[in-house]
Amino acid sequence: MLGPLLLTWPVLGARPLGWLALGAAFLAASWAMGPAVRWAVVGKRPAASPQHPLVPSP
Repeated sequence: MLGPLLLTWPVLGARPLGWLALGAAFLAASWAMGPAVRWAVVGKRPAASPQHPLVPSP
């Protein structure tokens, strides 16, 4: 509920500075994506082989 309000309030209240702040927030979020994805890939464990209870194992 607060998301749209928090995004529009700076833009409408502090017109040019609000747009700059919003742009800086999106830029910071996009820069953080690369390290976050690398961290997620490195920390990913291989999935265990699923064993279905109805299928007998050899």
